[in-house]
Amino acid sequence: MNVKTIKHIIFFVSMFGLAACTKDSKNQLNPLLKDSQNIISTRPQNSSQLIAILKLKNPALLENATMTNGKPVVDAKLLAAILKEQDEFIKALKELSTEIQVIYRYKMVLNGLAILAPIELAEKLKTLGEITSVETAGNFLPPKTMELSNSVLAPIFKDRNSAKFVGAEKLNQMGITGKGISVGIIDTGIDYTHAMFHGIGTEEAYKAVNPSGPAVGFPNDRVVGGIDLVGTAYDSASPDFSLHIPKPDMNPLDEAGHGSHVAGTVAGLGDGVNTYNGMAPEAVLHAIKVFGANGSTSDTVVIAALEYAADPNADGDAKDSLDIVNMSLGSGYGNPHIMYTEAIKNLVAGGTMVIASAGNSGHKDYITGAPGTSDDAFSVAASVDDGNQNWKFDSSKIHLGADNLLVEAVEAATSKPIAEAGNVTGKLVFIGLADKELTADQIAAVSGNVALIDRGIVEFNMKVKRAQDAGAIGVVVADHSPGSPTKMGTRDEFKIPAIMITLENGKKIKAAMALGVEATIEFQAAEKIEKPELIDTLTSFTSKGPRSTDGFIKPEISAPGSNVISAKMGGGAKAVQMSGTSMAAPHMSGIMALVKQAHPTLSAYELKSVAMGTAKTIGEKGERYAISLQGSGRVQADQAALSPMVAAEASISIGETAVESKKSVRRVLHLKNLSKADLQLTAVFEGNGFITMTSDSSVTVKAGAASEFGVVLTLDASAMKDESIREMDGWIKFMNGQEEVYRIPVLAIAHKLSAIQAMDLVVQATSARDADGALAKLTLNNANQNVGEALLFNLIGQDDRKPAASNYMSADCDLQSAGYRIVTRKDEKNVDQDILQVAIKTFKPMTTWNSCDISILIDANGDGIADQELLGSSLASLPGQKTEAFASTLLDAAKAREIRKEYEAKVVAAKNDPVKLAALKGTENYDAAVIDQQGFTIYNNSSVVIVEALVSSLAHNAEGNLAFKVLTSHNEQSSVQMDDYLADTLTTDRQISLKKADQAFVNLPETVSLTASETKVLDLTKGFGNESLLVLMPQNKFSASDLYTDAQAQVVKATYKP
Repeated sequence: MNVKTIKHIIFFVSMFGLAACTKDSKNQLNPLLKDSQNIISTRPQNSSQLIAILKLKNPALLENATMTNGKPVVDAKLLAAILKEQDEFIKALKELSTEIQVIYRYKMVLNGLAILAPIELAEKLKTLGEITSVETAGNFLPPKTMELSNSVLAPIFKDRNSAKFVGAEKLNQMGITGKGISVGIIDTGIDYTHAMFHGIGTEEAYKAVNPSGPAVGFPNDRVVGGIDLVGTAYDSASPDFSLHIPKPDMNPLDEAGHGSHVAGTVAGLGDGVNTYNGMAPEAVLHAIKVFGANGSTSDTVVIAALEYAADPNADGDAKDSLDIVNMSLGSGYGNPHIMYTEAIKNLVAGGTMVIASAGNSGHKDYITGAPGTSDDAFSVAASVDDGNQNWKFDSSKIHLGADNLLVEAVEAATSKPIAEAGNVTGKLVFIGLADKELTADQIAAVSGNVALIDRGIVEFNMKVKRAQDAGAIGVVVADHSPGSPTKMGTRDEFKIPAIMITLENGKKIKAAMALGVEATIEFQAAEKIEKPELIDTLTSFTSKGPRSTDGFIKPEISAPGSNVISAKMGGGAKAVQMSGTSMAAPHMSGIMALVKQAHPTLSAYELKSVAMGTAKTIGEKGERYAISLQGSGRVQADQAALSPMVAAEASISIGETAVESKKSVRRVLHLKNLSKADLQLTAVFEGNGFITMTSDSSVTVKAGAASEFGVVLTLDASAMKDESIREMDGWIKFMNGQEEVYRIPVLAIAHKLSAIQAMDLVVQATSARDADGALAKLTLNNANQNVGEALLFNLIGQDDRKPAASNYMSADCDLQSAGYRIVTRKDEKNVDQDILQVAIKTFKPMTTWNSCDISILIDANGDGIADQELLGSSLASLPGQKTEAFASTLLDAAKAREIRKEYEAKVVAAKNDPVKLAALKGTENYDAAVIDQQGFTIYNNSSVVIVEALVSSLAHNAEGNLAFKVLTSHNEQSSVQMDDYLADTLTTDRQISLKKADQAFVNLPETVSLTASETKVLDLTKGFGNESLLVLMPQNKFSASDLYTDAQAQVVKATYKP
């Protein structure tokens, strides 16, 4: 046994306290990770265990480490104290329950444990004095790449490749190759048999390795270390809880293909035929496997991976810590309030850069993903490089008599690839929408020919299937709306080619055919369609920021992530093309290896800054992208490695901020000269017209020295015109003469505030005794120049704040108050219908409401169990729904519980059959429990939402009243309190009458708008109820403070004056 093997075993033993299933674990279901975890009536009924992360009192080793020659030196006394603390605490846990098992022990990046425990101990664990915080295990979905949109021209690596495009190849030719730099790939493992990693380089070599057995050919001179933290079968999202328990081994062989592709981009060795060199071809790799062959991983495993990166040989000495780790994984609307954020912070403080993908959820505000949203992670968006495959596309040729029409060959997802089918040619026969079974005449006409079909009515799969069944040799679908054609989402494996063409081209073909012109198609034309305008743009899938919790800059930089060519797992020497921010992140990891080699004395923070400070602004169609989409710009590796300066501040994130008219903020920037010549710097601001800058006139930074530079940034709300929210962004650009040498991105999410207040509420009656039906006058005033809205409700109740949260726990979804009203609207038949609306007000604002679900639990028979649940949420929270739109969904709670029970029974029955178990994923469906769906009114960037339901659909009790509980549920495992019930409704139902006249105030307007400095007096009607009036003002001042409240809610008590 060699020394390296011994060190790996030391790590293995020290990290893992559990390597096998515990008693009865095969019969358990996941109590926390399920599709519908925040919907009360669909929560698991058969859960008995949980996995949790417990943080202990002593600081982590890297938290108190000192830096020597760029590596952390840990405190030996602190190490001893941590080990003693953990040993004693584990003993205490065993005394609490012998069923508690330790899965991981963390020391470097976190002082804590990951444990498996009986679920009934969940609350008990939180009370143990040795624990500073408890967090239930959360999920990371398996890494997914975006599918290729079309066939591509064979690449010519000598002329164009992503390494050349970003300047990495130029640095390689200068001798900056990543030599001496170590990079950890936290992913699905690495195929170390592949030629790109100096493996044997044959498909047979890969097949000969048992991924759970001895690691033949590992380690080698390219993949010098690593570990499988989970085992082949691991899947933290499996319905079978036993698969959530890691079964690690020492063989980090890739079984999913993602990690090998990522690793090849970082530091692979290309052959110039199938592949080209990664960014840093002489950096060494560590394969840190956190995914099984299929399925998800959890943050307990990710923290273990970060722990490995801090101390690969687990000897308690961090001098062997990795220089960089790549994390091409994540989830949307990323929340940085989570325990792995602390682990990332400590790892970066110890000198290791953490590079993370931004996510593939598209250009939606705030959707950028975690863990890239952690403060200290480096979040990477996906751009398009100049490789042939990105702008030279295969085409099909349509002959219309003497005229030819060249169209892009946008192939369906599962049609026969044109490259495999050969040059299929045939006559086009138009068969309409193919939304019904084809007629005998249509079948006869299309047989042996190519079907031309219009898009619409039915799914693509059905259209292609009907054509193929009729004997068609190919399919062309004409789009039904303007714009570029899309990849058709077919499912079946078809034996014929199928493409989509534009609406315009479809019209041309059908018009010619109508004139008697015969139309034919060559699916594989010799010509290529060139679109050079795509080069140096962003991909359509890259996730947009800013960070959902506070509006800070994420993603922070862009790198190539479209049709990237790299190692194919099990392919020997072959390559595969993949797209995604998963491909962009390893470009940055490899580039940062080069930059670190070029600037060995810079900290991890400074390395991040120098990459952002030398990026290039990109855009499309003459418009540059927002900073919240591209970050500081597209990376330029050569410029970063050769930068003459660095700023301590990589960016200026003002975040979500209130602006009535104008507002100025001051920042002091700390500039360091990395060159041997003095720098005479001036600064200019280049932005989108909403921020102006005044600054020091200039600064001279001596060679090798540092200087400060002050700037004042003024945000101008008057330029927003009618907008209430606006991204104000730009760059502070430092000029040395006429040359830009550095940039710092700036972003503010400005909210134009109203200042609405209820001045008084006077009921024109002698007292409450004779007030029924009386006129009530409410005076509202808007004290500033910005338009705002007031929403009026009868008060249900108010609530206290959640317990105080640590920096790594979230107090979001903290219920402050709730109100109700009954409004009347016309239905589609112009008939009046009464609708119950319930307004929810939280203490802190939400940029989006994706992380909070609203539940109104209705108990009609008084047995303490909900008969109905009115759910306000994204429909992504409700399995079976086909959209992510927000809605108010009224559920038959008993039916929902029955559906969940049946689902769990199927899981138990399939627990010993992996195929059946896998087939159960995604089958949980609550459509049958849906009684009704109505609108869900969301005021993003505020603390107010409104759920609603038809009064006629609600289940009332024997007295005719609605008995209910109100709660918010936070769908992040980092929540200091997952469920927050309104006041005492956890134990006692609130009751309201469903008769309009029984409200305290009736016929309340749905919205009251007030313009600048406007005062309005509203005529209301006093009802029989005695509740106060709740006035909500979602455009008023908000507050993210744990101490101070906002100005978005006011409880108004009536006075009486006849």
